[in-house]
Amino acid sequence: MEEFTKAEKEKFGDIWERARHNALAHLIASRVSERKAFWIDVLTAIFILIPICSAFIQPLGITSPNCLAIISLIGSLGALFLTLIGPAQKFKKVILSHKYARSLYASIAQKARRGDNPHITSDEKKYLLRALEEMFETAKYSSEEPSDKDFVKASSLMKKMKRVPFDIDINK
Repeated sequence: MEEFTKAEKEKFGDIWERARHNALAHLIASRVSERKAFWIDVLTAIFILIPICSAFIQPLGITSPNCLAIISLIGSLGALFLTLIGPAQKFKKVILSHKYARSLYASIAQKARRGDNPHITSDEKKYLLRALEEMFETAKYSSEEPSDKDFVKASSLMKKMKRVPFDIDINK
């Protein structure tokens, strides 16, 4: 088997580093969206409980039936808006998009690690590099992009990794 050239090692390392960084950023972004979706689900549950509570309050005669009907209508419409056409649907799509992109980038990073194997031939290296570059280009066109803040957090996670392939200097 042939030794890696410095350029090949750098290319595999560059692909691995960018893919791992993107995968971590998408992981962080999906977790942020999951937290937002959780709070929207909590708010939806509250809106669903409003008409139920109104039905229990009505026999007590604390307030007028018309007032309770309006409160029940507001709760029902709020829950309907949040679940069918509101932010709950948006966040669920965003979460799925980030998870899909994360899996693509994680797959690219994992495949790039094959480039760290000294037993592959020069032709295999060239084929693998070309395939990884094509996969990376395809993955870049995700419908959702993590925020700059997510990428900064991903960078700090990468710096804590125990073993980084290709002798990459993560701290640069």
